[in-house]
Amino acid sequence: MVGSSVVGMSNSRPIPSWSGRPLPADQVGACLTALDEDLDKAVDAPVWSLDDARLSMRLGEALAVRARMDELVARLVGEVDGRDLGRQCGASSTKAHLVASYRVSGAAAAGLLSRPGA
Repeated sequence: MVGSSVVGMSNSRPIPSWSGRPLPADQVGACLTALDEDLDKAVDAPVWSLDDARLSMRLGEALAVRARMDELVARLVGEVDGRDLGRQCGASSTKAHLVASYRVSGAAAAGLLSRPGA
């Protein structure tokens, strides 16, 4: 899905910008940019055309990808919490920072903070 285009610096395929922003200089940002662009390709994918076996297989694959993204989000939230970035930004807590800055519900923010890695 993402492939080596985001990991190796010697790859000849440039990573396009994400949402018109400059290309990220870090590996995490480059991977997220590539994932975002790959997901754009799936937006109009005709899931209705999948037979039952493929539909079941694709759902399993999508859930596995989601689990990997959840793990990355948990690590990022854990790092934000560990650095106390919420308070540095004027929020009363990391939870309040997540709600105000990333438009997640209070329950979703609490859930993110309760995951391993957070």
